[in-house]
This record gives sequence, structure tokens and C-alpha cells, in this order.
Amino acid sequence: MELPSRPPESILLEDFGQKVDLTRRIREVLLNYPEGTTVLKELIQNADDAGATKVRLCLDRRHHGSDSLLSNSLSQWQGPALLAYNNAVFTEEDFVSISRIGGSAKNGQAWKTGRFGVGFNSVYHLTDLPSFVSGKYVVLFDPQGAYLPNISTSNPGKRIDFVSSSAIALYKDQFSPYVAFGCDMKTSFAGTLFRFPLRNAHQAATSKLSRQAYFDDDILSMFNQLFEEGVLSLLFLKNVLSIEMYVWDKGENEPRKLYSCGVCVLNDDVIWHRQALLRLSKRSSDGLVEESEMDGYCVDFLSEAFVNDSEAWSGILFLPLPIRTGLKVHVNGYFEVSSNRRGIWYGADMDRSGKVRSIWNRLLLEDVVAPAFRHFAAWCARLLGSIDSYYSLWPTGSFEEPWNILVEHIYRKVGYAPVLHSEFEGGKWVTPVEAFLHDEEFNKSKELGEALLKLGIPYCPFAHCLV
Repeated sequence: MELPSRPPESILLEDFGQKVDLTRRIREVLLNYPEGTTVLKELIQNADDAGATKVRLCLDRRHHGSDSLLSNSLSQWQGPALLAYNNAVFTEEDFVSISRIGGSAKNGQAWKTGRFGVGFNSVYHLTDLPSFVSGKYVVLFDPQGAYLPNISTSNPGKRIDFVSSSAIALYKDQFSPYVAFGCDMKTSFAGTLFRFPLRNAHQAATSKLSRQAYFDDDILSMFNQLFEEGVLSLLFLKNVLSIEMYVWDKGENEPRKLYSCGVCVLNDDVIWHRQALLRLSKRSSDGLVEESEMDGYCVDFLSEAFVNDSEAWSGILFLPLPIRTGLKVHVNGYFEVSSNRRGIWYGADMDRSGKVRSIWNRLLLEDVVAPAFRHFAAWCARLLGSIDSYYSLWPTGSFEEPWNILVEHIYRKVGYAPVLHSEFEGGKWVTPVEAFLHDEEFNKSKELGEALLKLGIPYCPFAHCLV
């Protein structure tokens, strides 16, 4: 017996599906992204990915007019703000990417730092209403749907073509804060300028995104911290050559520069190496790079990156990660990192995709970083000679995982490399396998060393630091 078929229209179908609460999702992002310079670094990363060579950050202390705004509720966001400029223009793909959380179009592109599509949203630490101008468009985000007019829950923001529309003439006060760093809001802007009006205490009390207020001193403190680590940040970026920080006081016609840091191009090699990194990264993702080419590149890049000082050394994926390796050098590699860039994937208890990521990081340390250190040590030997500062670069002591595995493979790789100096045969560089290695106590007897040399044993007086 056949059951009578009834059209779906005659059945009461109630809309009932899974939803994502945007404000809750943003709160989750903020939990994983700590406050402070993380926000500034995310903006720098995005600028670098876009091909920008200049980044300018500005604390805008001015209060702008509120007579001609898109809505009256926007007047409370006309006060102090963080401005972030770079000299790259958004593509249509960029507009799509920034409107998604966790769905970045950069995912899978090895030469791009921000692979996860969530980092930009760290700006919600500072504001409830981020906006930016790029090319011919102004974009405003309002995830709470509380400030922009005629807001849609499915698209909680607005994009305005300010070049071909009458928006600027009708809402002059709304767009006057963007007149900065070459943007006149009359013609298409050959760059990108973000504006993040700072959340005050009153706004923080009712915000669904963050209950944290931000003030001028907070931004200035972030500027100071970023400046202190600016050289390191710039060293491993692909395109950005300068970062400048400004403050724009009330009543002033232009901002005042506080800090600046940049790559000093003494010759064309610095630019060449950066371009080589970008080309090599793109080609490696296509499987076009031979092992010899990769090894040769590592030598040049590490030699350029060497810094001899007493700062804490970290792991790096284009920008420094908050990872202390215990090594005497910075390690820059395409690590599989957590989405908030707080650590790298590693551990024997991983499964499925986590296991693959962990294996990738281990192989990267064993098969790429360790051989690169071997070349680096040989280069430093030629540059510095047999002095304490050279031997101080070598990893000694105990190390946490996975860096202990790297150290083990470093010493395996250098076993047959001429990286230790001996007075044997009038002075020559020998391999650790050939050398007589000893502890510091042995150095107290000069006669013992001379005797070993007479016996034809390569005695290395500085090698005790490696034992």
C-alpha cells in the first residue's frame, strides 16, 4: 500500500539550524590572542603578505566632528584611535578574506604569514568598530550590529565606494578621520589605512566582544615594545622594509614621529635575499626546488640573519614566536604553528592531522635547520675566526623538546665539517671527529696541549665549551 505523498509546502517546516554567534566567536579568538603587541604584529604580517614595503602606526588623539555621520550612534567612536597604514592596496580576494574568520584565502600559501584567517580579529582587543580604506572603498565592521545603519546579521558591516558615490559629501565627518598618510578621501587611495577607535570604559562595560578598555598610554607602551624588538621583526619579513610609529596630538595638522626602524640596505644583496625567499617559498610549494638549491639558500640567509648579542633567542615564522628555544641563534622556518602563533605542533601523543604536523616540525628541525646550522657554523668560522664569540654560538646545556632533538642532529651534522680550529700543522680547521675534545680542566696544562700537537693529534684549546 502506497502512502500518500504530500508536498513539503503542506508540512509545517520550521527553520531550525546550527548558527555561529559572531560575537562569541570573536571572544574565543581574543582568548587565544594575547593583548599587547600581538595586535600590531598581526597588522604588520598582513601588510607584509600584501607586498607592502612601508608600515606606519599612529596614535590619533584627536576628536573628530559628529554632525554628519552614517548614524548618531557612531558619534561615540569619533575619538582617539589607532591608525595603521601600509602602501599596498587590497585586492578583491583580500576583501573576501578579511570578511571571514578562519577562512583565509592565504591558507596553503607557504609564502604568506597569516594562513589562518583569524589574526586580524585580534584588533577587537582594542575596538568594537574596526574600519579601513583601501583603493576606492571604505569598509566598516560592526559585529554586534549596534552602530551602523540597516545592519544585517548575515553581513554585519558596510562597504562604500567613496569615489563614485556621494557618501563623502553627505557624511563628511564620518570619513574625515581617514584623511592621513596620503589618503584624501577624494580619489582612489594607493594604500591601505585601518582605523581602530579605542574602546573607552563606558563602551567596555556594555561590549559583547571585550570588557577591556584601551587608553593612549596603552598604545604608546605597545609602540615602545614593538620598537625594542623592531629590528628582529623586520629581519625575517619578506617585503616590509620600514616601520614607523607616530602620535597625532589635538590641534596639530600632521602626526609627529616617535620611532622608526628599517632595513639598512648597504647593498642590493639584502633585497635580493628577500626576493629569493619569496621565489623559493612559492617554488617549494609547487615541488620545484632541488635539495642543493635549498641548502645553498639556507647558507646565505642565515649568514645575513646572524646577530651577536645577549638577547633571548626564539623560534620564528616570518615574525618572532613567543618560544624560547635555549639556542644561541634565532631559528626561522616554516613551522606548523598553532592558529594564534603561540607555539609549534610537537608531541608523540598526537593523532591524525596533529601527528602529521608534529612530524613535519620534527623533520624540519632534523633535515633543514640542523644542516643549515652546519653551513652557518662554517661561515662564522671564516668570518670570526677561532675566538670565544664564535664558540659561544654553539648550543650547550639542556634543552626542552623539540629543541633537544635539533641540538642532537646539529652535532651529528657537524661531525665531519671543519668547524674547530687547531694549531695542528701550523693552524687549520678540523672536524670534531678528527679533533681532540676535552674539558676546561685540561686547558690548565699548556704542556699537555703542546704534547698532543707534537704527537700529531689536532688539539683544539677552545673546544672545551662544546664538551
